[in-house]
Amino acid sequence: MPDALPDAFLLEPMPHKEAAAWLKNKPAVSREVFDALLPELRARAIVVTGVEDAAVVGEIRDILAELPQGLEWEKAKKQLVEKLGPWIGDDATGDAQKSREARAELLLRTHGFQAYQVTQHAVMRRQEDVFPFWQYLSSGDEKVRPAHAALNEVVAPAGSKFWHDHSPPWQWGCRCRKVPLLPEEVDELKAEDARKPPEAQRVLEGSALRLAEDGRLDRGPAQQFDIRSDRMRGKPTGYVFDPDSLALPLDQLETRYDPQTWGEFKTAMQGASLPDGRTAWGWLNGEKAKKAAKAVSTVAKVVTQLGGKPRRADGVASKVSPAPRNTKSANAQLEDMLDAIEAVHGDGPLRQSLLRQGEGSSGYFSPRSSEIKWGKKALWAQQIVHEIGHKIDFEALPGQGLLHRQDWPEVEAFWEAVNKSAAVADLRRPEHYKDFTRKYMRYLNEPVELWARAYAQFIAEESGNPRLVESIQKRRDNYPGYPPSSQWTSEDFAPIRESMKSIFQRLQWYDPA
Repeated sequence: MPDALPDAFLLEPMPHKEAAAWLKNKPAVSREVFDALLPELRARAIVVTGVEDAAVVGEIRDILAELPQGLEWEKAKKQLVEKLGPWIGDDATGDAQKSREARAELLLRTHGFQAYQVTQHAVMRRQEDVFPFWQYLSSGDEKVRPAHAALNEVVAPAGSKFWHDHSPPWQWGCRCRKVPLLPEEVDELKAEDARKPPEAQRVLEGSALRLAEDGRLDRGPAQQFDIRSDRMRGKPTGYVFDPDSLALPLDQLETRYDPQTWGEFKTAMQGASLPDGRTAWGWLNGEKAKKAAKAVSTVAKVVTQLGGKPRRADGVASKVSPAPRNTKSANAQLEDMLDAIEAVHGDGPLRQSLLRQGEGSSGYFSPRSSEIKWGKKALWAQQIVHEIGHKIDFEALPGQGLLHRQDWPEVEAFWEAVNKSAAVADLRRPEHYKDFTRKYMRYLNEPVELWARAYAQFIAEESGNPRLVESIQKRRDNYPGYPPSSQWTSEDFAPIRESMKSIFQRLQWYDPA
């Protein structure tokens, strides 16, 4: 042990602020851009397979960045599962939650451990003159892969090329780590292993070190391990994690490649746009983000996916995206209802929502994730607009929601018209509906449900959309599962319609096309 340690010597093993900053600086990129990056650069970016919304990927990255700052693992995992919910797993199979939890765990291990190890590696490089050896340590449990378990306690010089391919996490899901050692500590390990055969000794030297640097580890008879990384195996899109390469300036990285390969890479990066306004080439050269990441599914892309036409810039369509697994017919239904809504009003500060068609006949709106689902077997037109009505109620105004604005005369007039309507008066006499449970009748009379059904009918009558008008009419005509008075006759609805028009005018949204 030296008599004195260098100035600013760091004993803290994990520099949290630096790890968090490194994660926060990862741009959200598309799968196409990620795959086009050189292997040494992929760990600088983040992509989440199956999540097509760059804003959501950015939110996932920000959750990951909180981990080095003290966010508990399980809390971070729970938050990630919520973000992944609309994109990962099929709720109809019953395995969706397990899929989301597994993906959240992988994201935490990969990006969280990358951040710790990148920043710790930088510290270890600065202290290499004091700690010239590094030791590999596995997690030591039954989940450790054989090759990683075989590397446990192996020691190699800090300057060995072994660490370019075996700095944890060097494979997906790797939970291993490396620690610095003093020369005196290495001497002690050598003394302890002096009587062991060469292949059982922990400190790699000579031919044993060269063999490990080439991706082979000899630990004795029948103990030959293939420890080649994806890069050593020549996998073009494999996982590569080399902290030294991540810190290399582009001009130094260029020297590793032939002119043709580098030229093709540069051209691809110059033509690749990131959601934050930069090109991939600008990002790699240190250019600052020009704007906050927007959803990959922008208005233009939503229209393309739905086969629709140009829409108003302030319309609801700008705040919804069809789920990746939606069928063409489902997206056609969604487009039709967005046309109906946008024929009546624009919108305000609504959150981005994912809309998906599910099995069965039930639908829902999730206030937490803003996800909307409508049922394949439902009266789809009414249900899509009904659920968007819930979204507007919860998100049109900050705080408790639109319907809690009792200080608005327009909202007061809405409730007065609803309560005086014949349909609602009939709904409040559940003895008239022996085919329905009292619980269901109470549900139909809940304020949020009355608003959502009124909103669907408001859009139907204001837009005249034939599918939506027909859907409302069917609910009035003893459609299975619905009391006739769950919707209003046009005459009964007229005062409600006028009050809703006033609400949307107060919001400055009402603008019939």
